[in-house]
Amino acid sequence: MNKKRKFKLSFPVEIINWDGRSVSLKSDREIAAQLEQLADAGISTVMPAGLHREEPLAFDLSKAAVRIGKIIRHYGFEISSHHCLLPVFAPLAESQTRVRQIMEETVRFCNQLGAATMVFHPGRISGRHSDVLSIFAGFEHEAAAHGVTRIIETAAGNLRYMAEKGAAADMRIALENVGKFEPLADIGLLPELVKTADMANIGFCVDSGHAHAFGESVPQWIKLAGNKLFETHFHDNHAALAGVTLPGAFIQSSKSSDEHLFPGSGTIPWDETVKALLEINYSGAVTFEVTVKPDADALSRYRKIIDWWRLVEAEAQKNIITG
Repeated sequence: MNKKRKFKLSFPVEIINWDGRSVSLKSDREIAAQLEQLADAGISTVMPAGLHREEPLAFDLSKAAVRIGKIIRHYGFEISSHHCLLPVFAPLAESQTRVRQIMEETVRFCNQLGAATMVFHPGRISGRHSDVLSIFAGFEHEAAAHGVTRIIETAAGNLRYMAEKGAAADMRIALENVGKFEPLADIGLLPELVKTADMANIGFCVDSGHAHAFGESVPQWIKLAGNKLFETHFHDNHAALAGVTLPGAFIQSSKSSDEHLFPGSGTIPWDETVKALLEINYSGAVTFEVTVKPDADALSRYRKIIDWWRLVEAEAQKNIITG
């Protein structure tokens, strides 16, 4: 166990706008302003998000990936991962070819961006979805017709195809736990999907907020992921859905459950979470998936999170040593 270390820290950098109709890019200046504030806070790793094919685009995807990657590298930053959106399987009676084409294209533009890891939700069915209820309905229809095991096998086959393309670009695929907010994403089914896919470059992104909202242990998720933990999305909440009987198989995310609070502002056991990271010798960046408005107080907010984490990090390691 690596007991004495400081984890590299990473924060999101917003690169897109969504107006309900199409995705557009933020200006170079808007992106640069965020990077400048993060640099002032002592951060050198970022997580861009939002480049994908699932919504109409007001720009050329490949050109945008190259351009944004150049801006990020110009300011001296590494990219911990790119958080994107894509289907993982098509209806099982249909061809999976289009899903695999989208996966291959995603590998290509993430590589152009400079992201060695891509993160996405594991249970999205193909097709245009106006809301998450459409995703629920598509999955439940397929599960009723073919069974969840067949869905997992089909999704795993598509992911293997994507992983093979990714391996050629030295790229990893991190599937995010989303609990019952989306299909194939809880502590029962997501590990089964990763195991079935059985590729060295397919692993996990552990989202602390999604786990804790449903009462799933964040440290347990980290230990379960082990050397396949490729990325973190750390934020906090008060476990509002722990022990709650859901009216259906899934539930929509809301601010009252998936609060996306600054770490330390909710009830996640962060000391145990850090211990779990140390126990598995996690060597990647610790990415905080929290929104920091790019205003005059942004620098102090970044520093507050960083200082808090360093205290928890040091205390956890002290407890291990004395322990």
